[in-house]
Amino acid sequence: MFKKLFSSLFEKKEKFDYNAPITVSNELKLAITVLLVELSAADHEISGFEGEMVVGIMKNFLQITDDNQITDLVSQAVTISQDKAALGNYLSMINEECTVDQKVLIYSMCCRIVASDDDVADEERRVLARIRTQLRLNNTQITLAEEAAGYSATND
Repeated sequence: MFKKLFSSLFEKKEKFDYNAPITVSNELKLAITVLLVELSAADHEISGFEGEMVVGIMKNFLQITDDNQITDLVSQAVTISQDKAALGNYLSMINEECTVDQKVLIYSMCCRIVASDDDVADEERRVLARIRTQLRLNNTQITLAEEAAGYSATND
């Protein structure tokens, strides 16, 4: 009896795929797009690689296939990101409505943006650190997200 109870405590749960699409509401898609745009523009310049990565993430992770919807969400996100308080508001929404695994995946998306142009600016590091902190991720979750994105904060 104890053996069965003890072994059930250490059974591995199904591993979450941090490279899989995420299913969220349209409001959360906008919130995530705001984070991606904020990171892309953190160094006051959106490189072609960063722009392509934002669109790729929206198509592959957020499952948005309509180019008009992508254009509309990015336009809204650009306007919203001009309000400095907006990032905190959208991070709060993500914290309230997403599971831990979803937040790790969202952080991984952010890491992909930062790493996309191979030129990580200090401003991008600061915004990424703010996102990481406000998503309330622990070191293990951060490592999972960064590994899934092929990014390492210590090596940039």
